[in-house]
Amino acid sequence: SLQPDLVLTAPSPGNKSAVRAIERAGVTVEVLYGDGSIEDVRRSIERAAERVGRAESGRRLLASMDRGVAQVRERVRDRARPRTAVVVGHEPLVLAGPDSYLGELVAIAGGDNVAGPVGGRWPRVGWEFLVEAAPEVIVDVSMSGRVPPDAATVRRRWQRYAALPAVASGRVHGHTSFVLLRPGPRLPEAAAVMAGLLHPELD
Repeated sequence: SLQPDLVLTAPSPGNKSAVRAIERAGVTVEVLYGDGSIEDVRRSIERAAERVGRAESGRRLLASMDRGVAQVRERVRDRARPRTAVVVGHEPLVLAGPDSYLGELVAIAGGDNVAGPVGGRWPRVGWEFLVEAAPEVIVDVSMSGRVPPDAATVRRRWQRYAALPAVASGRVHGHTSFVLLRPGPRLPEAAAVMAGLLHPELD
């Protein structure tokens, strides 16, 4: 009813029928694939800017993002790289692999992703793998509802795995906002948040 000239959307099984209905109504739909890697995010921003006639603004935004990410890299450049696990699911246990947006954030923020040897974006692993990997930092971004669990809930969830170095040292972190989970222009902020979790001495 708003009669748009263009609809921007992300790929999702949940919106597939709606997108087709919009297209049947004669409206142009641009599907932006921006949740797989940082390069995917960059391409989606560039494409969105082009489609709305603001290509130069898109380039300026990407340049600003690059500067912010470079600043985070520089802050952690000479720091020890803690073994880090980013947990995105518990049943089964799913980690952020090196080819995922979150895995790339770990590398930018100065961490050593324990899922590196497994590879891929979202590898499923056994708990035995995590025990053997002995992460020094765990970032738990899994969700059981629409809002992230609070810090106390996350800590209780991991108490049964007290043998893990991250649990023993109290370096298990939840997330209190969606900045880590929504790839986009706030990439530098997400990188800074991750760096703060991996290198609290920087704050």
